[in-house]
Amino acid sequence: ELIASIRALSGAKVGLSCVSWEIGATRRVAALRDAGILRGPVYLPFHLTSGGMLAGHPGTEEGLAAHLAFLPRGGEAIEWAVLNLHGSMLDLAEKVIRDGGHVQIGIGDYHYAELGAPTNADLVRRVAEIARRVGRDIASPDEARAMLGLDRL
Repeated sequence: ELIASIRALSGAKVGLSCVSWEIGATRRVAALRDAGILRGPVYLPFHLTSGGMLAGHPGTEEGLAAHLAFLPRGGEAIEWAVLNLHGSMLDLAEKVIRDGGHVQIGIGDYHYAELGAPTNADLVRRVAEIARRVGRDIASPDEARAMLGLDRL
């Protein structure tokens, strides 16, 4: 059923997000890509979890490393990102950016009360500052669409 769904969505010309809560899902993405079922740039967010939630890997460098150890290399591009349900992404943001990933951040995953009730825009600005500090450019909307293959849909 998963393969049929992927094929149907691909035929509908929509972008796919292959969310991975644990390395088994990361390995399935690699297998589906290697089999030619997932084509084009693959968007693979690693969904880390903190704050008492036991599903998924913890929102730590070690939790991220578990996913990265099984990240498919070579072949079609994999654009990976990290989010942390019930935990801050700010501690991991620099590592994610330095390692070539993208940061998904927002108050829907964690409220950042320690920052005094920031908005999503405030959080995005913080991550953009981190990226610029480590020498990584911020993609424009058109560049992001191209990276994900959405400009071809």
